[in-house]
Amino acid sequence: MQLVAALPAGAEGKLFDFNATLPVMAGQFLVLMVLLDKTWFSPVGKVLDDRDAKIRALLAGVQDNSAELTKMEEEGKALLADARSAAGELMNAAKSKAEAETTEELRQLKAKQDGEMATLQAQLEADREQAQKDLQPKVQELAGEILAKLA
Repeated sequence: MQLVAALPAGAEGKLFDFNATLPVMAGQFLVLMVLLDKTWFSPVGKVLDDRDAKIRALLAGVQDNSAELTKMEEEGKALLADARSAAGELMNAAKSKAEAETTEELRQLKAKQDGEMATLQAQLEADREQAQKDLQPKVQELAGEILAKLA
């Protein structure tokens, strides 16, 4: 008996009681949904949409710049190739000039050395002839002495 007195009147084991509170709760849910949509979800969605638009604009700008960067990179490569070829030409010209100067110096040194060699040979020949002239009387004298001792 005490159990029956503890239960509220008309709650005879029903899980849901469909009465006038259901439309009120549904109305409150719809009002809450509209209120949250206007005050919370729409501003947050607008911020997200604005951020997405900015990111897409930046990506489009980067993609547009990539063609310009590619063009600049090709121009840089062309300038680098021109500079390398110009440097190669300058190096070849300097090398040719240095070879020509070296060849000319070697030719001059050889001519100078040949001249000195000819002068030294002439001097040596003159010294040899002078030595022969100086020795001729002594040879005659020695030959005479040898003949005198033999006779």
